[in-house]
Order: sequence, then C-alpha cells, then structure tokens
Amino acid sequence: MSYNSLSDTDLASSAGMVINNMKAIPEFSNPPIPLSPPVPPEPTKPVDATTLQTTFVNAIEAAADGGTALTAAKNAARAALLAGLDQLAFYV
Repeated sequence: MSYNSLSDTDLASSAGMVINNMKAIPEFSNPPIPLSPPVPPEPTKPVDATTLQTTFVNAIEAAADGGTALTAAKNAARAALLAGLDQLAFYV
C-alpha cells in the first residue's frame, strides 16, 4: 500500500491503525522507531510513531483555516510521518 497517495485524514487514520496493530503483536517489540513516547522523555531518542501521528493530526486541524505557514507545517509533519511509516514498513 502506498501511503503517499492517501489524503491527509486517511493517512492519519491509517498511521494510527498501523501503530495500534504493531503494539498488539509481541514480535514487533523492537521497531526502528519507538511506537510510543518514552517515559520519561528522552530527547536523544528518535521521535516515536505516536508523536509523529499526533503532530500530523494537530497540524491538519491547525491548517484547516488555511495560511501558508500552517500548510507548510502540515506538509512537514506529513513528510515526517511518511518517513516514520517507511521505517516501520521495512521493519515488518
């Protein structure tokens, strides 16, 4: 499945499904990027998939009213989420 062609809302939803499904399967216990944020936060660790997905969802909502800067932020969050999903896909 190509995530690149999905709409923003479909991508956010699909990413959430991927994360939840991977969390439920014990064999996926050591992915290249964490599935959940570390507790306590560790700034030296890669950004986790849940944070990437949440950031994208928030950016979609913020950009709904338009604006160049908000759209650019949404597009950057989308690119980061796609990169994270690619890493997870290669792991699976």
